[in-house]
Amino acid sequence: MVKNYKILLFLLMILVLSGCWDKVEIDDRAFVSTVGIDLYKGEREKDTEGKGQIEKPKDSSRNRYTITYVFPNLDSIGKNAVSDKRRFVFSSVGSNPYQTTRQLSTQLDKVMFFKHMKTLIIGECVSRNADYFKEIIDSVERNFEISRKTNVMIAEGQAKEVIKIEPETKPDTGALLSQISENQNTARFNPQTLGDMLISLHFDGSTVVPRVIPGKDNIKVAGSAVIKDYRLVGWLGELENRAIMFVKDQVKGSIADVEYKGIVVPYIITDSSTKKTIELKEGNITADIFIGMEGFVEQYALDAEVDLLDEKTISAIEKLVEDEIQKEIEGTVKKLQKEFKADVIGIDMYISKFKPNLWEEIKNDWDEIFPEMNIKVTVDAKLRRVGMTK
Repeated sequence: MVKNYKILLFLLMILVLSGCWDKVEIDDRAFVSTVGIDLYKGEREKDTEGKGQIEKPKDSSRNRYTITYVFPNLDSIGKNAVSDKRRFVFSSVGSNPYQTTRQLSTQLDKVMFFKHMKTLIIGECVSRNADYFKEIIDSVERNFEISRKTNVMIAEGQAKEVIKIEPETKPDTGALLSQISENQNTARFNPQTLGDMLISLHFDGSTVVPRVIPGKDNIKVAGSAVIKDYRLVGWLGELENRAIMFVKDQVKGSIADVEYKGIVVPYIITDSSTKKTIELKEGNITADIFIGMEGFVEQYALDAEVDLLDEKTISAIEKLVEDEIQKEIEGTVKKLQKEFKADVIGIDMYISKFKPNLWEEIKNDWDEIFPEMNIKVTVDAKLRRVGMTK
């Protein structure tokens, strides 16, 4: 009995006396919000904090990447702020992300912390090389601190050019890009989280990633980068990206402008749904894509001699919308088939999920089948409201 009491006392002491062996005070953490990854260039350059020039390492396999980290300055937050500098930007050069992070940590008085990271930006040069791209994605996937909800974007040019811009509305680049992704409802780009991207890449090495473009004083997210066989093969514009989202049933809202009797009519899409039908006919695979949508007309023209409540007018506008969206989707699908030869509209994943036996027969030849298959697009648009005047 005494022995049991001793054991129980020992267990209680463990619960009471144990602490967090890896505890780090919040003031000692660098809460990384954005990471930008570029290929290393060996010239001298000014550091982003304006402290003069820093000597760059020589080009070698050991200095493959330049990785830029952004984290907020906690001393500038709150009523008792003691600093005007709102963020810190540091760069490190190394052969892989793990090495660069370790190397930078020796120069900081804080511990790098990635669990609140908002955005990962990959430079264009990295994305155009399959080996580099796979190496970076594998490193990010294995980093247990980086959330699968982190937004991923590909920069047109260098990622650090995006990061060095400090927008007036929100100085934290990662938080700004994350908020843009959450708030966007125009379907001009498709937000891509790390988790979603990994699913697509593990399936067939292809996906679309939002394109971020650095401006003089601002940052624009528009269109997308097409990834095939783990490398960037080209860009899609905003309307082409919307076409992909229609096919993948991801459009939450958008605007289609059509011209009716010389006046541009904005058709506001409030609801959209997509159905796919895949069939094997005489040895050929065909895909029928039906897109149904509802919306309303936001405006027309003051005192125009057109009755928007007339059934013929409504039918005419609906037909214009259908033709416009169908043309948009068919052009994008053709570009994906003939120019990029990349199935980033999810037909392969659809077949593997709903027709697994067929997929087992064709999956090894899909790269040859997709560019030649017949894809038919049908759009059905309904005009539910025409707006009211006061």
